Amino acid sequence: MRQAGKLLHAARERAGNEELSMWDCLRPSLADIIVESSLDIAIRGMDDEEELKSPSTAIKVRYDLLKMARAKKSLATKELDKDRENNSWKIARDEAVEFLEDVAENWDEKVSKKARQILEDRKVNRVEHLPDPQDVEKLSKHLVEVLSKSDLSKDEVTWERYKQTTVYVQARLLMYIHLYKHQK
Repeated sequence: MRQAGKLLHAARERAGNEELSMWDCLRPSLADIIVESSLDIAIRGMDDEEELKSPSTAIKVRYDLLKMARAKKSLATKELDKDRENNSWKIARDEAVEFLEDVAENWDEKVSKKARQILEDRKVNRVEHLPDPQDVEKLSKHLVEVLSKSDLSKDEVTWERYKQTTVYVQARLLMYIHLYKHQK
């Protein structure tokens, strides 16, 4: 819900209205401002409007918006049941319903698609640095040497020796898995 506060602040800036509340934002007439504000809190790049520094934030804020819109709808429905004469509760409920529909129909296209594409591009373009082969060879020889000297069958087995041996075995396994993964 921390993103909801950031979203409200960004929506106020975009709308040019510092008095705007989240209740007011959850209406279909402000849906486009909310979409743009969600992209703003995902920190758009100055050089590239399409680039987001935190694309997952833009995706996650949708759930907060849906939760708040459902709460608005629920509250308005309860209050409308108590006071049928007050038309403002009916308006608030209808706004929440329309906002929910708008988010359901348009959020994926306007926000999620862009954010997921950025995440996918980053995954593909990620540079993975491999260790120097000579360092890997030295480490491997050292681990083999240490493990060959280690004997846990003796009566002198202590918790510290056991723990140290398991760390060496884990290091050897992780090294093997990492190297095997990159040989494919």
